[in-house]
Amino acid sequence: MRTPERPGWHRDMYGVTADLGFAHTPRMAIKVAHYLTPVTGDCGLTMFLPGSHLLTEEPRILAGAADPIGALTPELKDGDAVLFENRTWHASGINLSGLPRIALMLQYGYRWLQPVDAPATDLLADPALSPIERQLVGMPDRNPDGSLAKGAGAAPLRSWWHSME
Repeated sequence: MRTPERPGWHRDMYGVTADLGFAHTPRMAIKVAHYLTPVTGDCGLTMFLPGSHLLTEEPRILAGAADPIGALTPELKDGDAVLFENRTWHASGINLSGLPRIALMLQYGYRWLQPVDAPATDLLADPALSPIERQLVGMPDRNPDGSLAKGAGAAPLRSWWHSME
């Protein structure tokens, strides 16, 4: 649970901040949060800090508080979705409903971005997977030496598509 000691506020940086600095992190991805369980006032929806994509430093959280000034929980109804970019500061809300809150988080961004969630390395190691199956479970766009191989991860599906023409 979020507390003043562990507020949980973050933005999705994908390792870029270490290279470019906090103030120079570009917009690289758009995320969509869609809640699969009923939306109620106490279900703990994701909170956002409006305008925080423009901040050049971390938002200030007052002593004893868990949220920065101006943070809000969007007013959603069942079936609604929230779109936000990687630089927007957000945190998990506190679920007081006594029921699980299940959300589907989708992200659209450049293929070469470091995955937000842990990759399915155990699946990628399965020799029985076809190249297309490997692409669908997250085969990275990398050469064997770790360098970027732009578009390589999409090659299996692209090749199949062209073979169907």
